[in-house]
Amino acid sequence: MKTNKILPVILSAAIFIAVFFLGAAYGRQSARTDIREPSQGAYYDDQAGVLSDRAIKAIERLNAKGKGTLLVQTVRSTGSQSCYDYTDDLAYDLSGQGILSSHTGMILVLAIDDEDYTFLYGDSLNGMSERTWETLRDECLEPPFARGDYSQAVIDFCSGLDKTLGKW
Repeated sequence: MKTNKILPVILSAAIFIAVFFLGAAYGRQSARTDIREPSQGAYYDDQAGVLSDRAIKAIERLNAKGKGTLLVQTVRSTGSQSCYDYTDDLAYDLSGQGILSSHTGMILVLAIDDEDYTFLYGDSLNGMSERTWETLRDECLEPPFARGDYSQAVIDFCSGLDKTLGKW
């Protein structure tokens, strides 16, 4: 009879321990993704609904050149996370798809209501100077983003990346 009283306690403890360790192992908050991958190789997830056809074509053209893979995701907000943490979680969530593991992969997240954006890139692009990345941000991405022209920000950023990667 004592085993009947102990068994539920043991099972409860085992479930608690399993949930605790699984939670610790998989504790990263997932960045919701619905990546669209047309045959042309454009990776985008326009959750905020701000990308024009021209912006999507700019992503397609850049990715078709084979210099790297750019994923663009727009969201209304990253919630309680910073845009950087959200983008880092997105990179982690997509690691199985090879976006950053390709070493020339790049992820751009635009958080519209947060008025923020983050850009992460794969290891082989670490050789580009910090000044190069700052120029891309300051001259290509920031001006149209600050005006609220998010499609143009993506178009200009793709154009700047194309020129930069062509020289590198």
